[in-house]
Amino acid sequence: MAFLPNLSKRVLGEPLKLPSVATWWCGQEAELQYVLEHLPELVVKPTFLGSNQPSLFGPMMSAAQLEDARSRIKKQPSMWCAQELVSQATTPVFGSNGLEPRNFLLRVFMVAAHGSYSLMPGGLTRIGAESHPYSVSMQQGGGSKDTWVLAPRDVKAEEPAPLAHLMGSVQIHRAAPDLPSRVADNLYWLGRYMERAENHARIARLLLNTVAEEIEVSSLSQLLPILQTLLSEERIAEINEGGADTLSFEQWDQLLAEVISSQDNPGSLQALVKHVQRTAGSVKERLSNDTWQMLGRFQSLTTRGNARNAGVDLFGFVDETLIVLAGISGLAMENMTRGYGWIFLDLGRRMERGVNLCTLLRGSLEREVPHMDGILHKLLICADSTITYRRRYLTQMNLAPVLDLLVF
Repeated sequence: MAFLPNLSKRVLGEPLKLPSVATWWCGQEAELQYVLEHLPELVVKPTFLGSNQPSLFGPMMSAAQLEDARSRIKKQPSMWCAQELVSQATTPVFGSNGLEPRNFLLRVFMVAAHGSYSLMPGGLTRIGAESHPYSVSMQQGGGSKDTWVLAPRDVKAEEPAPLAHLMGSVQIHRAAPDLPSRVADNLYWLGRYMERAENHARIARLLLNTVAEEIEVSSLSQLLPILQTLLSEERIAEINEGGADTLSFEQWDQLLAEVISSQDNPGSLQALVKHVQRTAGSVKERLSNDTWQMLGRFQSLTTRGNARNAGVDLFGFVDETLIVLAGISGLAMENMTRGYGWIFLDLGRRMERGVNLCTLLRGSLEREVPHMDGILHKLLICADSTITYRRRYLTQMNLAPVLDLLVF
């Protein structure tokens, strides 16, 4: 947006028809100096999406907070933009104390047709949070409502068509061949991310339970091959350098928080849940309302499962993740039409399951360990196959039947 007015003149040869919000990118020296001098009058936002940095509202900050903001901007100026605070209109909203004024924005939509655009009647009204006088943001606690434009006069409803006419008006199709490659790709990766998150959660739950039950920290060394399936190669090398076999209980707790709820670890369970949400959003027209209700439960999970929050309930986060994923899988299995979309979703899940299982078996069995029975039992737990194994072989643990059950 900082470059939008000049881009319009350069590319289109004309100024913007609607004025843009004044924006300064701090990656330029003159703009940086202006932002630092006028910070109490501006709102500062991250330049790029996905940075997880909150917006900074100058009028709401103390002198100490302003100085801290200036130092952060100076440290990485290209990562920040500043905007003027636009004076917004208000609308009555039912709040905790009855009717109260809130800032609002009207988002309108246009449809391309016949070489031009048509403005749709209505749009989406977004309102700010009760506690925030400047922001109109869903992330800051705001809300949204559909906005309808009433017709200037009564519109007569159309007479319902005769049933016989409806029966013969549309040709019956029992297969939907139209699956764009973008949708197929997103459904495939949705299946893979769901399966990856479920596998990650099952292994994490096993590790949590084992660490909580063990009395001697030395007995946890047998868990290292399983733990390493959740870590990057760089992180594994780092742990091995420091002596993996000598990890304390506190270090194990830190590692578990890192692989489950860390926002800084791109391979954590919380990051995988966000991937599921993001990919599902790309194919939302292919998912049912019930599926979206289950996906909505991930929103509270990602808010709760934050490693920076003291006392985060890792057990609860993992268990609820598994419950939500099981619910989504059940809906896909029972309610989703068996078209090409379902095939790509299922293909992604089965591909990921094979990869995860091979990784887990190779990492756990490629070297001799003193307690092989314990490792085999834990592998059955990760694959949710303990009951099946016991029905076939009682309690005797042996490598060949375990591999036969898990692989074949």
